[in-house]
Amino acid sequence: MADYRERLMHPYRAPEEGFVDHVIDPADTRAAVADGLALLRDKRREQPRRKHGNVPL
Repeated sequence: MADYRERLMHPYRAPEEGFVDHVIDPADTRAAVADGLALLRDKRREQPRRKHGNVPL
């Protein structure tokens, strides 16, 4: 169990392996979340175009 903790339960292991982009310091969490939400504020989801319109029958 100690070997498992040493190898895998380290906060910087996931970024080294490429599983996450970076580790946020707990004191900076609020600012990081606010920055992320600000990036998404004006983002709009594009709907795919319809292949066929409504044809009157």
